[in-house]
Amino acid sequence: MSVSSVSSNASTAYSADVYTNSALDKEDFLELLVTQLQYQDPLEPVQNTEFVAQLAQFSSLEQLTNINSTLDNNTTVTQSMNNTMLSSLIGRDVKASSNAVNLNSDSSTTISFNLSEDADVYVELYNEDGDLVRTLSCGEINSGLNEIEWDGKSSSGANLEEGQYFCNIVAKNAGGDSVSATPLLKGTVTGLRFDSGTTYVIIDNAEIDPSLIYYISEDFN
Repeated sequence: MSVSSVSSNASTAYSADVYTNSALDKEDFLELLVTQLQYQDPLEPVQNTEFVAQLAQFSSLEQLTNINSTLDNNTTVTQSMNNTMLSSLIGRDVKASSNAVNLNSDSSTTISFNLSEDADVYVELYNEDGDLVRTLSCGEINSGLNEIEWDGKSSSGANLEEGQYFCNIVAKNAGGDSVSATPLLKGTVTGLRFDSGTTYVIIDNAEIDPSLIYYISEDFN
């Protein structure tokens, strides 16, 4: 059996083993390089230029691996810093872009929204099952930040159970065209929840993406 056939068989066997691992890391690359040198044909050794090129590939792979590891560490540190800063929100009053409405035990709540222009406004309120429970006619309202009170009653006048509801702001200008209206959740941050690397801010009972918060009170409650 020729030396070249030994080299071929060894390379094939190792290659098959590498593929079973599904990923070629720097240790695999170095082992492959050493195996190639061990089983190379003495009569036809690897040329210097080819060997240098392989070493350069190994060096590049190692650098990319180290960069990847550094980025992973930076991501972890950044996430930890963000979570630490978000924890300072606990106990503060905030406003966030959300259509959630929390109805508390006192059977009344404030609904906040932002209008892009003056408009005639209706607020539709839905329960968690998606059923329409009340429609509030607000009349003509000026553009900007606005608040209306909901007494916590249904369309029939019955007191609704406390919990989470959802609002839909219907706004039209004098010409009958729809006006952009952004519902806002106003409440106190009561905690944080961490889920698979994602952090949620709990405003009363609603879980909100921190990026949706646009107002934070200066003082604790």
